[in-house]
Amino acid sequence: MLITATHRSARWQPLRVSLWVALFFVIGRVIFRVVFGGASGSGSALPSIARIDLPGFFSSVHLFGPVTLGGISQSVMTAVPVAAFIVASGLLFSLIDIRRLLLRTRRWGGGTASLSAVLIALAVLPQLRQTAARRARARRLRARRPGLSGTIAPLVGSTVERASALAASLEARGFLNASRLSEPDCAAPVRAQSLSLRLENGRLLLRDVTFTLTPGTLTLVTGATGAGKTTLLRAMTGLFESFDHGTVTGDVSLGGINRRGLSARATADFVAYVPQDVRSSFAGVSVAEEIGLVLALRGQHRDAIDARVSLLAREMRLSHLLERPVDNLSTGEATLVALAAALVGEPSIVLIDEPFADLDEDALGRVAQLLARLAHETGITFVIAEHRTERLQALAHARLHISDGNIERVDVTAAIQVAAREVPQPDKDASPVLAVVGPNGSGKTSLLWKLALPRGALAPGVRLVPDNPVDLFDRESVAEECRAQDARQKRASHTIRTPDVSSLHVVSSLLGSTVDLNAHPRDLSTGQQRALAIALQLQSRPQYLLIDEPTRGLDDDARYELVALLARVRDRGTQVVIATHDHDFVRLLDARVIPVALAASVSTVASLSNLLPAAPSSTRGAATAAHDSVSARTKVTSS
Repeated sequence: MLITATHRSARWQPLRVSLWVALFFVIGRVIFRVVFGGASGSGSALPSIARIDLPGFFSSVHLFGPVTLGGISQSVMTAVPVAAFIVASGLLFSLIDIRRLLLRTRRWGGGTASLSAVLIALAVLPQLRQTAARRARARRLRARRPGLSGTIAPLVGSTVERASALAASLEARGFLNASRLSEPDCAAPVRAQSLSLRLENGRLLLRDVTFTLTPGTLTLVTGATGAGKTTLLRAMTGLFESFDHGTVTGDVSLGGINRRGLSARATADFVAYVPQDVRSSFAGVSVAEEIGLVLALRGQHRDAIDARVSLLAREMRLSHLLERPVDNLSTGEATLVALAAALVGEPSIVLIDEPFADLDEDALGRVAQLLARLAHETGITFVIAEHRTERLQALAHARLHISDGNIERVDVTAAIQVAAREVPQPDKDASPVLAVVGPNGSGKTSLLWKLALPRGALAPGVRLVPDNPVDLFDRESVAEECRAQDARQKRASHTIRTPDVSSLHVVSSLLGSTVDLNAHPRDLSTGQQRALAIALQLQSRPQYLLIDEPTRGLDDDARYELVALLARVRDRGTQVVIATHDHDFVRLLDARVIPVALAASVSTVASLSNLLPAAPSSTRGAATAAHDSVSARTKVTSS
């Protein structure tokens, strides 16, 4: 009932917003009339300000003057048509879900590309308010007011980005696919020959690589943060050329069909793709609609779609989510829904970008076993870009490791190891790192937001690195973002301690030379964005630092560097609180675990420590065990 009521309330949000906008427009029109020339007319005179004639060039203009009831009424009536149009637009957006209307254009045959483009643009307009509110919250997290340009430009950028992601998602799922290709060659699901990938900015990510994947296999794609894992998957889907404006040389074939110059929709019948940011790819309104979207685009009957969706939802333990709006899902729940939406169409090839980053241990194990079983029983070829490979290590058939623009095929059973590193020992007087843990959808993210922004204002001494940090950025490059933050902290040095090192130094220490300092923050990989956000939020030397899923998108080297960084932050007196599913990372930090159910009633960060049990006799043992565990993981060597 609560979910249904929330969904209904959200449905009428455009109308409520339009009513407020219309009211402000009418009031603004009246104020404009009163200020510029008064509002004279018939009816009773109202209190007014004496007329002021402007001199010189503006002599034809005068301010204020007589104000009457009739003049005010006339001003209101001139504003009514525009106000009525605003309200009517809000009512239209409330009564007609543009996303559902967009999907119905499939039935209208070819020649609807222009209409679809218009509908995609309209579909993201109702989310403008949500985007604006999200960015306003992000600005509060950084305790800054970026001004008009710093507000409008990122807002427009977010909206365009959302529209592009929605269009790419529909393209990859076969929207408006009038022509069907012949049956794919299942004997050669994925083949790359002398393949090179160059980004729009000219950077060469992959250089002359060749590999072949066989049917019914599960292949891991690994590599450092920003090495090109996502780019490789998007090149396989066809989105790299058409949406990312990248350049492909050489050949990449899926199902025996050369990918170059071919749209993503042309292979949507047998290729499924799960992007890294699954939320931006959702086109359905409810979970059930999102999962069944591919089948609906193929024109299948509603009953057949419902039956298939229900069956898959039961298998993936998503039945309780089917009626929930996709906008109300947690990040982990959204990932599971996106995986179900990819599998529902029974594709031959499934490309998945970091599916495990947001899954709890139980969901991670279930999904890993499901993918391995489907590969074995149905012959699906899975290609998975992932940093958290432990659960798939024993299930995978091959590994493609990207390094310095090359791809090395590695036997997953090959001896692998990372160089041993010293895990920093905690200062005996420092407060321990606190780790909030719990299953997907249990409220970890909501708790961090509540602690960071109680009553909507940033709590004193608190900084939060949110689940999706991209809204924190409002500059045109990584270097500009870092310099602006450092300059701001330098100006505030009379009240805030000067940072030990620059933001650029922190970013470089976490990512090495893999990050392009001239790149726009929105163009960074997920892990690079997270590292940048951590660096920016650290510069104010907060009393409390909260990080939501700190290791998402980070490779082993970056994870170790983050452990060392947070250990230094902890030892200088900052209370670090993380929400995570990464238990190895928790052990490396010697963090004290707090179940989210226990922390739900807490209202301040300081009171979290009161939930801790007595300190263990040896905190070092956990870190040593974690060090041994992570040391056994790979910086891959060839077999």
